[in-house]
Amino acid sequence: MERLADIGVVHWRPGELRRTTRVSTRVFAVVLLACAGLSALLASWVPLQFSIVTVFLFAGPHNWFELRYFLMRLPVRLGRSRNFFLVAFAGITFLTLTYLSLPALIIPESGRVRIGPRRLLAGTRFCSSG
Repeated sequence: MERLADIGVVHWRPGELRRTTRVSTRVFAVVLLACAGLSALLASWVPLQFSIVTVFLFAGPHNWFELRYFLMRLPVRLGRSRNFFLVAFAGITFLTLTYLSLPALIIPESGRVRIGPRRLLAGTRFCSSG
């Protein structure tokens, strides 16, 4: 990271910013409408495939940026927040392992579910105990 004292070393000239190439408002509007129209066309033509591609294109990088932001904000010493982070990381680990174990609940030969959905959801609000 740069030190605060080193930031003033670079001298900015107001004229340099105005010499940069700027895109006109019309070009921006045309590109925006073309992207919106292409998205609407693809969503109506192949909705499932387009939604899957959209998720892979945007969710992955978003999650990496979010992880980077979280790690930057994570304190070096946990101090009073130690229990909070222990519970949070234990929950993340538990949910990840549970999600990864879901394919093991299906018998590969027959495709039947080894543990029924009522038993799998036992103790949650999605399944009544009746």
